[in-house]
Amino acid sequence: MKSCISILTFMLLVLLSLKPAYSVSHHLETITSSSVAEGIRSSNSCCGGLANDIASTLTAIDGEYHPSLVQLLYDDKHEETAAVLSQTLSSKMFGFLVVQYETSIKTTKKLISSAWGKTLLLVLCSPSKILDIFSVIRLNYLDSHFVSWLLVLKGNEDLNAVLVGLNKGLVFEGTRVTVVAEVAKGLPLVFTTAVDSDGITRLHDQGNWGKTDESKTKHLLDLLVPDEKRLINMKGRVLNVTTLERMPHFGISPPNPDGSVNATGGFELMILQTLGTIFNFTFRVILPADGSFGNPLPDGTVTGMIGLVARREASLAFGGVTLTDARDKVIDFSIPFYQGYLCIFSTPPKEKNKALAVLSPFTYEVWICIIISTAAIGPVLFGVSKAAAKMKTSESSPLEQSYAFNMFRNIVNQGNSLDLGLWSERIILLCWFLFCLVCSALYSGTLTAVLAVPAYEKPINSLQDLPQAVKRGMTLLVNGATTHEFIFKEAKSGIFKDTWALFNHKDRSESFIDGMETGVSRVLTGKYLYISTENKVKYVAAPFGLGNFHVGTQKFFFHNLGMAISSGVPYRSHFDKMLMRMMEGGLIIKWDNDIFWKLTQSSPRSTDGENQSSTSAITLKHLQGAFLVVVFGYVIAALVLALENAAVLIKGKLC
Repeated sequence: MKSCISILTFMLLVLLSLKPAYSVSHHLETITSSSVAEGIRSSNSCCGGLANDIASTLTAIDGEYHPSLVQLLYDDKHEETAAVLSQTLSSKMFGFLVVQYETSIKTTKKLISSAWGKTLLLVLCSPSKILDIFSVIRLNYLDSHFVSWLLVLKGNEDLNAVLVGLNKGLVFEGTRVTVVAEVAKGLPLVFTTAVDSDGITRLHDQGNWGKTDESKTKHLLDLLVPDEKRLINMKGRVLNVTTLERMPHFGISPPNPDGSVNATGGFELMILQTLGTIFNFTFRVILPADGSFGNPLPDGTVTGMIGLVARREASLAFGGVTLTDARDKVIDFSIPFYQGYLCIFSTPPKEKNKALAVLSPFTYEVWICIIISTAAIGPVLFGVSKAAAKMKTSESSPLEQSYAFNMFRNIVNQGNSLDLGLWSERIILLCWFLFCLVCSALYSGTLTAVLAVPAYEKPINSLQDLPQAVKRGMTLLVNGATTHEFIFKEAKSGIFKDTWALFNHKDRSESFIDGMETGVSRVLTGKYLYISTENKVKYVAAPFGLGNFHVGTQKFFFHNLGMAISSGVPYRSHFDKMLMRMMEGGLIIKWDNDIFWKLTQSSPRSTDGENQSSTSAITLKHLQGAFLVVVFGYVIAALVLALENAAVLIKGKLC
């Protein structure tokens, strides 16, 4: 009961919202009951007898058709017939509205915008007004596969005018139109839209309307309610499919002499070919003039592949098309069959310089503390020894230089020749030995690991690493005029907005590129960072050796991929069911993996960055720091020797 009240409340709001642009059922109250009776009785009333048959038939099929809304559109010449239908249908069908024709644009837009759920539009208008309505639909892309049109005509002249007009391409595929025309002789004729092999939607003769009420009901039900469970047969139609070279999704050949291109590979091509086999269609590949995926722009235009599909110049778009809300407003999408994400591509981090590898086990702070401790321990022991000598607890003590040198021997794992008789000295020396043991063990273990396993610079893994990379002279790259650019460009706050400021906006060609091949080549040859989809870039980079690239560990902007489809086409639901079966059977993942596996088998092996965790032999490069220490010692010793000789000479002259 509550649900019925809610529905009635909603319908009341709909009726109120239609004022004053709509002329709803109260407009017909001006037609008197005698006028209605006259309309029913009059054999000359336009479509009078046919209107009664349609009203009875619609009432009969309501139990199976279940339209959410039925709208009756009429003009001034069909007022009496509209009154007949209104009187019959309003009392028997839920969700019934009557609309009087005003202007083609205003009437059409409000008819379509008010449609919700499964809507039936019953039209009683002159041929010129009917053609004006469908012209508005065509120009403004207002077609919807939720709406069915039932046009009621009288006479061969009106029928011919409508057939000629609509068959000139005014009806989009997916706009379901049925025409019932009362002719001079015989039973009414029925026509309905169907797509011909050339891709144009035309009205096709479905024969005479049945003689009995039962046959009429079944005939009209079959036309208004296509059997969604029945596998459609597209009868060898040639669909225009737009794409770009985006392996492993879709591959195309270089243009032929006549300008055409051929599909060459990709797992989305396998999807398309499978659908073509099942539904009996072939395809022709066309390329967008601007070479982009495309998006709706603020001025109302739609660019790239999305624009071709929105304008019906192409039926489908493949090649890793991202599902976005903006695109969904101008086209339809299949169910998503693949998930992508972005990451940062760069050259592998370089191996750290080994010149100072001997110092790498400890930080500079630790080295300073060790040097100070080593320099201080000798004088401390010497001071203790001198203090003991003054107290006559010790007869003699080594020289201060002897203490200092022996303490240095301890720090490098050498013994000493000191003969210490004081327990205070022995306690200090015991603590010093333990200190040297800990430092020596940590140093030797860490140094072995540093020399045996290569150490590398910090890689660029996340968006948070980009500001420092840009400061070091790196340039960010992204595919221009794609979703990858728009997610940064349209960001109002957060890390995406901060990243947008890091691109080179003074020279767009430096940061915004038109192909993945360009991005990969720039990363290899210059100081560039490329933000793109991982699986696509890996496919392009594989011939150069994947080890020559570093893939950032942070993955962001997870997005669904599918195929773009012209709005309202009837085969979308069938395609979705087949796509679901392919995914459930694991075919799409298998096709993707097979393509990548074949490519990697013929690709060069990775070079510098491939074995970052493997061990290697100790070379002169690793030990150059140790040799530098020896050379440094020789130089210092030579300088000290020179100073000592100079001191002796000076002393000799003075004496």
